[in-house]
Amino acid sequence: MTHSIQAIWGLVKGGKNFRRFVPSLCDGLSSLKEAAPLPLWSAVRHSLSGNAPPIKKLTWLVAAAFSEPEFPPDCFCCPWRRTSSLLQRSSMWYTETDNTEVVEESPMKEKTCQTRCGTIHYWASVSNPDAITLVFLPGLTADHRLFDKQIQYFENRYNVIVWDAPAHASSWPFRFDFDLFDKAKWLNDILNCEGITKPVIVGQSMGGYVGQAYAQLYPDKMTGFVSIDSAPLQRSYVTAVELWLLKRMEPVYVHYPWKWLLKSGSEGVATSDYGRNLMREMMPTYDGNQKRYAQIAGHGFRILAAAMEKDLPYEIKCPALLMCGTQDHAGSCIRYNKAWHRNTKIPLTWIEGAGHNSNTDKPQQVNRLIEEFVANIL
Repeated sequence: MTHSIQAIWGLVKGGKNFRRFVPSLCDGLSSLKEAAPLPLWSAVRHSLSGNAPPIKKLTWLVAAAFSEPEFPPDCFCCPWRRTSSLLQRSSMWYTETDNTEVVEESPMKEKTCQTRCGTIHYWASVSNPDAITLVFLPGLTADHRLFDKQIQYFENRYNVIVWDAPAHASSWPFRFDFDLFDKAKWLNDILNCEGITKPVIVGQSMGGYVGQAYAQLYPDKMTGFVSIDSAPLQRSYVTAVELWLLKRMEPVYVHYPWKWLLKSGSEGVATSDYGRNLMREMMPTYDGNQKRYAQIAGHGFRILAAAMEKDLPYEIKCPALLMCGTQDHAGSCIRYNKAWHRNTKIPLTWIEGAGHNSNTDKPQQVNRLIEEFVANIL
């Protein structure tokens, strides 16, 4: 028993090579199962099933399991039961300080907005509707968890709202009978319901397009706009070939092998371990239903092309900030942002080493930039 514990402990602390040693671990698991506390056995078994939490948390888990044999397997404090999802955490946030983890109550509350196509789920923490409200809009196929690091940082500083976009994650079932402007209108319904008067829209990728559609419909309502790895919505920035391709992406997602989609959907948009692991955590929401995933992606690209073809000004009349990762290889995002900045003079900050999901690759830098931006418009 002692040797089994030491072997597992050594491999866990060994970091990212842990999974290479899974076969050799299996030999010791049968004896470990009989002697170890139930939470440890459950955690190891869960990690081997393909849903292993980060190595640091797994290390903490093993230590906690040996010191707390009565740890209940379904407790929210158990790291293997904990994901970054607000849905599963209920009203709890977990923060790391000096290698310890502290459970904090979160003011975020899950709410719903009924639409003609389905129900939108969103989370809000609004203490003063007349104060600045950060409205976080995730990109295509991602859900509210994309902004976990931002919510955790800002929820006690400003009003905060984040959603699962229509047809995404918990905002399902949902009819694909809507366009980009419908999304902007439903966002406005949510803001009106919460009594928000000073929204600062922070949109990543597709979320940035929704923000621009909102600016087109409600030009005087937006207090600020932050684009994270998004691009301008004006027709002049894209070629006819790009528009043609946007309208025909759904079959690609239907026939592309899921394991390849999972790889490209995580490694292709993030450069950090956290960012990639987060995408791997979000994408299984659609696992086993690739048709739904393809529908979400294909529909998203089609309504994006349709909004561009309207050839509207999409002028941002409020203070704005552009961010883009220097390693963002999603489409032509870098080229678009250079042109967007050049033509509009909206400040552009490059996030060094970040991919398409800059806010997950460099969360501290992105949070600081958002905080400085908001401070300047107060």
